[in-house]
Amino acid sequence: MGSGLKQYLLDLQVRWQRGEVSNLAYLMRLNTLEGRTTNDLTQYPVFPWVLKDYVSDELDLNNEASYRDLSKPMGAQNEERLKQFQARYEAFDDVEDEGTDEVTLKELYQYPIPDPNHNWKASSITGVIIAALVLFFFTWCDRSLLLLIS
Repeated sequence: MGSGLKQYLLDLQVRWQRGEVSNLAYLMRLNTLEGRTTNDLTQYPVFPWVLKDYVSDELDLNNEASYRDLSKPMGAQNEERLKQFQARYEAFDDVEDEGTDEVTLKELYQYPIPDPNHNWKASSITGVIIAALVLFFFTWCDRSLLLLIS
């Protein structure tokens, strides 16, 4: 990272801490610097999920219990979610075992699948779906062109 960009980020952070820049403006600038944009669904801006109280009739923003623990990923916010993510992680790892007669996910889909992890993101899944749709579209177009040529 160049010194000019480091200085810009430092200035932006200080202005945000002083309240001169709103949370939304700060996060949008960070997303823009990362190449994320509202013009591309595969690179849509990412915002942290900060609230955890969705049942109260009135949300008290001064109550710390209204916010999630940002030191933990979404899958570890409570014991039940942590167990679900652990089970998903272990199941994903089992599918990749070598030496079995079962077809692995990598063989089935014929493209790289990320290593097992606890923190799958919706934006990652969206990217995989869009990539698969693009691949399907061009495969279909290629077949259609072959039929026209023959």
